[in-house]
Amino acid sequence: MPVSMSGKFYVSPALTADGQMRFGKIVVDDSVTPQRSTFAYVRSCTNILACDPMQFPARLKIKKLTADVLLGDIRS
Repeated sequence: MPVSMSGKFYVSPALTADGQMRFGKIVVDDSVTPQRSTFAYVRSCTNILACDPMQFPARLKIKKLTADVLLGDIRS
């Protein structure tokens, strides 16, 4: 499902606790930068015994997101 977002990218190199090399952070916050919603169809099973998937229309919007941008593992 494609989701549109607007936010900031910060270059913040570091080593994470699990040995990954972090290049930066992506920060998206709807209260700082209003986000637009994206139309999509969500598929879900409607029968308990056997999955009978149906599509339901939905509007998707990111309210808050913080993500690390990783370059790799220092152990490899």
